[in-house]
Amino acid sequence: MSDEYKINSIEEKYEKILNVIDDCTDDYIFLFDLTNDYYRISDSVLESYDFPSNKFYNASEIILEKVHPDDRELLLVDVENLKAGKYVMHNLEYRWIDKNGKITWINCSGKIMEGDEGELVLVGRIHRLGTRRIADDLTGFLAETHFKKNYKKFVNENPDFNGTFLMVGIDNLKAVNQKCGMSGGDRALQFVGDAIRKCVDKKTRIYRMEGDEFVIRINGDVKQAKEIYHDIRFKLDEVISANEYKIFFTVSAGIVSMEKGLSFDDLKVKLEFALVQAKKKGRNCEVVYNEDNMLIL
Repeated sequence: MSDEYKINSIEEKYEKILNVIDDCTDDYIFLFDLTNDYYRISDSVLESYDFPSNKFYNASEIILEKVHPDDRELLLVDVENLKAGKYVMHNLEYRWIDKNGKITWINCSGKIMEGDEGELVLVGRIHRLGTRRIADDLTGFLAETHFKKNYKKFVNENPDFNGTFLMVGIDNLKAVNQKCGMSGGDRALQFVGDAIRKCVDKKTRIYRMEGDEFVIRINGDVKQAKEIYHDIRFKLDEVISANEYKIFFTVSAGIVSMEKGLSFDDLKVKLEFALVQAKKKGRNCEVVYNEDNMLIL
């Protein structure tokens, strides 16, 4: 039996069902034959992503080209585990890069099915997280809704986590918008996002909050959080200078040390409180929240 015939048989087995689901959702429905390295995905994906067509061979290489470089190892390891039969369910959140070079967070989930001749076929769906504010397409970071959703899970899985959270906010973004327009404000947010990304390692979780704030989860103490904030300020100054000061602004920061039993809502209140105090101190500085006596250090 030829490879072409086997591929067509697998596709024919699922094609009608996949087409029906395609018509009922905005998600991308896919079939990935891991054995023969063949891929089929919803036609609508071609509107945003530069795939050769919605059906192609050499799938592993082509798909990997669309994945953000920092996320490729994560995906490769998961696919190898699927091929090795270590598990049958696939559920990952990672970043794709669209036709315009823009970063998009996606959730890709599916289940391994077995073809008539033992082929391993992953069937599932890809959901763009940014469409529901789970991710922020402007900066490429996960959004506040995702932060809240996963905070409890992280705390439960890491009960001894004694790191810190750093909230960075733009000082008077409203003035930037008034002077440079909304596009100027978007550029400012992108500048901050790029600066943060350069100052932390690839595994560090960064979230874009509602408004002009970003939160960074740091596996270190207050001293390290302060150092990261000052590194961000330095990188931001470099970007602003390279842009010939067409957009000028500073950033302030609030820092909260993690403690057992700290809820997401309490963490957010404390971060915002510390950030507000930093702005009241004159902006372009950081403030550490002291839980015991409500003093600001």
